[in-house]
Amino acid sequence: MNEFIPYFIVAFENMQNIGLGYRKDKFEFKRILLNGKLIYEDRVLLTKEFRSLNYMPEFKENNIKVNLKTPLRIKQDGKIITKNLNIAKFLRGIKRHYNLIKNIDEKVDYIPKFREFTQRLKFVNLNRYSNRQRKKYEFGGVVGEFKIFDLDDEGIKLLELSKIIGAGKSTTFGLGSIEIDYI
Repeated sequence: MNEFIPYFIVAFENMQNIGLGYRKDKFEFKRILLNGKLIYEDRVLLTKEFRSLNYMPEFKENNIKVNLKTPLRIKQDGKIITKNLNIAKFLRGIKRHYNLIKNIDEKVDYIPKFREFTQRLKFVNLNRYSNRQRKKYEFGGVVGEFKIFDLDDEGIKLLELSKIIGAGKSTTFGLGSIEIDYI
């Protein structure tokens, strides 16, 4: 992924000239930091050596409460869920997302181990209008919380990762943002 950073920078530079959104709002960016290190400033790439951030989750407890800060839009059995989440399929989806980011091409057969799973979820429908396509889109998803007791270490790592990358569909629109509390 790091080899694409110069391409992202060129894309940002082009976006400065075009503008953002339907009003083509102009903006200017002067510098880019990657993992706290300055890599670009005043239209000059300062380094060609980019190191990935190694994220290590902090394990506090195996009992976790997950708050869905924004609607979670996820398909299970071919349909967007409206109330009941299958936690095993949810965690496998996060694992598939991780493999996609890391360019790992393998079947995900992870089966989480846990003692108990409870959920309090409700469906919320959001709408988005595309000016370009002149069409209204529905972005519904579930909000609320769920608790997992005695979850295995792999499941905890996946939930910690989803705090950063989001979970489910339409994360680029801000959906699937979660917060984790250890209980």
